[in-house]
Amino acid sequence: MKPLADWQDESAYPSTEPETSMSRWHWEFLRRSPHYQADYTRFSRFSGTSEEGRREREAIARRYGLDGIMLDYRDPLTSLFCSPRDPGAIRSCQWQAAWEEDEDGIRKEVPCTDLDYLDPKIRQHELCVVFNLRHPLDSQLDAARQALLRAQVDASDRCGPVTDFSRLLRMLDAEAASVDEAEMTRFFFPGADDRLGRKRTSEELRRAKRLRDVDHRFI
Repeated sequence: MKPLADWQDESAYPSTEPETSMSRWHWEFLRRSPHYQADYTRFSRFSGTSEEGRREREAIARRYGLDGIMLDYRDPLTSLFCSPRDPGAIRSCQWQAAWEEDEDGIRKEVPCTDLDYLDPKIRQHELCVVFNLRHPLDSQLDAARQALLRAQVDASDRCGPVTDFSRLLRMLDAEAASVDEAEMTRFFFPGADDRLGRKRTSEELRRAKRLRDVDHRFI
C-alpha cells in the first residue's frame, strides 16, 4: 500500500484547528483503509449500466456509509464531502403499513413493500431514537437527551482528541512507506526514553489503525 502523503511534511495534512470539519477527518482515516482501497478497486470494475453492477456498487458504498457513491481513496477532497442533511432539521420515521381485504372482505395489514420501517440510509454517525406516542413525551425526551449525550461522549472517547489526528495519519503513511517504529519514534517523539518511546509509538500506531479500520465511524 502506497502512502497517500509525505509523512514528514506536516503541511501535507489537514490542520488540527477547528476549521477542519469532522467529515474531513473521517475521510482521511477511511481512505487509508486497505479494505476500502480494495473495495474501491473492485467497485470501479463494475459497469453502472447493469442491475447487478448497480446493486453491487451500492452494497459496497453503503458498507462505508457513502449513500450510493464510492469516493476515490486517492482524492484528498480539499472541497469536503459533507452530509447534505440539514444538521438543524429533525427527521422522523414511523411504522408504515399497507392494508388489503381477504376473500371475506376483512381488512388486514400486509407487509409494506415500498417503505421501510426505519430509514435504511441512516449514516454511521447518526442515531435514531424511538418515541411511543401513547405515553407522555416529557420523560421520553429527557431519557432521549441523556442517551444521546452518552452516545456522543462514547464516540468522542473512542476517537480521542482531534489534536492527535494529524500525527496519527502521518504514522499510518510512515508505516505504508516501510518506515520502522524505531525511526518513527525518533521523528515523532524526539528525546523520549528509547523503551518508553517505542512503547508509545506502538500504542499510537495501534490507535491509528483502529481509527482507520473501525473507529472512523464515530468521527
